[in-house]
Amino acid sequence: MKRLLCIVLAFLMLFALYSCNTSSIKEGSEVTLIFAVGEKNISEKLTDEEAARMIEILDGNSLTNRVRGVPSCSFDENVAIKIGSRTYAIALDTCGTVMETGSLKYFNISDEDIAYIHSVFEKYGGYFPCV
Repeated sequence: MKRLLCIVLAFLMLFALYSCNTSSIKEGSEVTLIFAVGEKNISEKLTDEEAARMIEILDGNSLTNRVRGVPSCSFDENVAIKIGSRTYAIALDTCGTVMETGSLKYFNISDEDIAYIHSVFEKYGGYFPCV
């Protein structure tokens, strides 16, 4: 019986390590763009339209645990979208990977979505790549 219990517990631990959950963002949350690179120190609250689109892009994505590997993209909390209490670091190169900094989990977004995010950063003075 102890052996079975140990096997079940080991299985549950592995499942917890490898399982993916999803990003969850409350609609209507305040969204702030952060870009602090070199001489730039930008912190801008996005318009309602921009905020809604960012939430649409970043909500509901499957988060990948670091145990499965770390993307080769660089991330920094100083190049991010902050929504409520969560911060989503945008890859410093041009790849479509985002890191939820609180959980250190990653997800990929489409080329169209990362192009939109980059365009919003550029509107407020940011730029990519910014490695």
